Amino acid sequence: MEDKIIQEIYINDESNETIKNETIKKEYTISELKDLIAPTLLINSYYAKCPLQYWIWQCKENLKYEKWRGCPNFPLYEASDYGRIRDAKTKQIIPQYEGQKDTKTQNYIYENAEQVVKAIEKDPNISNIGWLQANGYSVHTLIADAWLVKPKDKTDLQVHHISNDGYDNTPYNLIYLTSEQHKNVHSDKLTGKIVSFYSCYPGPRKKLI
Repeated sequence: MEDKIIQEIYINDESNETIKNETIKKEYTISELKDLIAPTLLINSYYAKCPLQYWIWQCKENLKYEKWRGCPNFPLYEASDYGRIRDAKTKQIIPQYEGQKDTKTQNYIYENAEQVVKAIEKDPNISNIGWLQANGYSVHTLIADAWLVKPKDKTDLQVHHISNDGYDNTPYNLIYLTSEQHKNVHSDKLTGKIVSFYSCYPGPRKKLI
């Protein structure tokens, strides 16, 4: 029988002291996490067809029902349950951008969603997209730091995108795995079968409406 991996998420912001540390839990096995991974090709094709206003990481306005938590290990930042980052002091939304750099110029290759869409339309199989950063930090690392309860009995932890969708940094799509578990989840070759996120994802997709 496979070991269960626990995903534990804070379900509230830090403004209410009485329920400040309330969490919800979901359990996965390595096999279940493998089944929930969608091929990057499908994710890229999906985003290429989305209107730009649905790229929530490009939005700079305040969003309805969005909740924020401080990042304990990155005190200058706060992270939202919609997958956005802001300055803890000024409350200004911090722009997110693709984490890939040009090796010669050291400039970021894609600076906005429009450039990403064009790249995807040119090559749906493109793989160097979907790893968002904010002020040089990986967005999924900041979100996990704020919203996920880190297992105390494990070391060498990495943040895994359950759906393989690096644009979806909502807490429901993130889970802490050891490096060995992370390797095992991605060990099988992904096929063109539509699975995971589009039918099995355990929470609502947080998009700009």
